[in-house]
Amino acid sequence: MPRRPAGAAAMKAWEAQVAPFARSGISGSEKFCEMAHAAPEPEAGTAGQGATGAVPQASVGHSGSTTFSGYELQSGPYHRATGHFTQPRTDTLDRSMSTWIGLNSNAGSAARLIQAGAGNEIGGGGGSPFWEQYCSGGSASGCNSAVIDESASARPGDTVSINVVYNGLTAWYQVAINGTLVINATDSMQSGSETGGVADFMTERTAGDLIPTSSNITFSALATYAVYGSNTSVPFGSQNNFSSEMTTDGHFYNPPCSANSRILMFPANVTSGGFVNNYCRSS
Repeated sequence: MPRRPAGAAAMKAWEAQVAPFARSGISGSEKFCEMAHAAPEPEAGTAGQGATGAVPQASVGHSGSTTFSGYELQSGPYHRATGHFTQPRTDTLDRSMSTWIGLNSNAGSAARLIQAGAGNEIGGGGGSPFWEQYCSGGSASGCNSAVIDESASARPGDTVSINVVYNGLTAWYQVAINGTLVINATDSMQSGSETGGVADFMTERTAGDLIPTSSNITFSALATYAVYGSNTSVPFGSQNNFSSEMTTDGHFYNPPCSANSRILMFPANVTSGGFVNNYCRSS
């Protein structure tokens, strides 16, 4: 763990960053140790100066999407994205929607999305956490499909904490539920892969399925890191953002929900550390 910072504001930001991992109880220790040797474990970071009370920056654009609702930060490179979201209360047993944090790129065919999150279904007691590397046709284990931990579950109201890291050769994924680490995995990046140009904080519906009736989804303590292994973070709200609004036809409509019946979910309520994905309707 990093040394505690000096000053009350920096201390408050540090506590918010490390709290979810302070009580981590890890099962399958042999597997954990094996993965830990594969790549250096990312440190729980100290929030950078200005993380507390940073003034949210303006949006640099928006688009409609049939699949996503959330924000993308486009001021990379980023080597790490981290934060929490509250598991929503939904009305479905199907894995028709998920919420995640990840790194991606705008490098065309070389771009790779690495992400971790949790399904938003209530089947089996809650949504199962997952991690995924998008390899654009690659055959490596875990590429192009989610690796789901069905032994763990996030129940409505739980805090899901995500830590996604890229060091140029390896992607690292950590998911904690209410402070207990449930996923701690690495994935070697294929030659020619590029990621970290952008950071994404999203709710996604699966394969065009109708999203379920859901509560709003709050993202908090969101931050990015420009340098691998650095403890200096930049809070979400101090960066310009690009928003994606989930609609029935993929076009953007000015919120709120009552403004247009095509809006399914839209991001808003931006603060220094996060935002809210506002649920409108399922179809």
